[in-house]
Amino acid sequence: MTTTLTPPPVQPPTPPKPRAKLGDRLLFGYTWLVILWLCLPIGVMILFGFNQVQGRYNNRWHGFTLEWYAHVFDLSGLTNALEASLIIAVDANRRAVKLATQLYTEGQTNFLDVLLAQRSLLVSEDALVQSERTMATNLIALYKALGGGWEISP
Repeated sequence: MTTTLTPPPVQPPTPPKPRAKLGDRLLFGYTWLVILWLCLPIGVMILFGFNQVQGRYNNRWHGFTLEWYAHVFDLSGLTNALEASLIIAVDANRRAVKLATQLYTEGQTNFLDVLLAQRSLLVSEDALVQSERTMATNLIALYKALGGGWEISP
């Protein structure tokens, strides 16, 4: 007695049900209203960043100015904190290189750990140098944009 296996009959896939067009439009409109609601405060902050403030509050438009952008680098605490954190990172990576080298010479780790520590040190030193260069370049660009601040000698 032989049995033959017959495959089950193949049924064509059912087409997806069409969605209501009104629902799609409402969802699309609602999504963009939420996005606008979330982005509106950012736009207002950018707009009022160029406002010339008169008085205590900055809630009315009084005129266009770049005065506030001239004082960006006057926040020495902010730039000092950035520089200090990068200096700490460089110091920590120098200690890591020293420790990895010591462990390698004692035979407790492989050379790959030394190379990874050296690479981390290089990355943090590069970040410190790039930060100092960027702050100096941006300060020069800001002074140039606000009218110079130095005389051009013939």
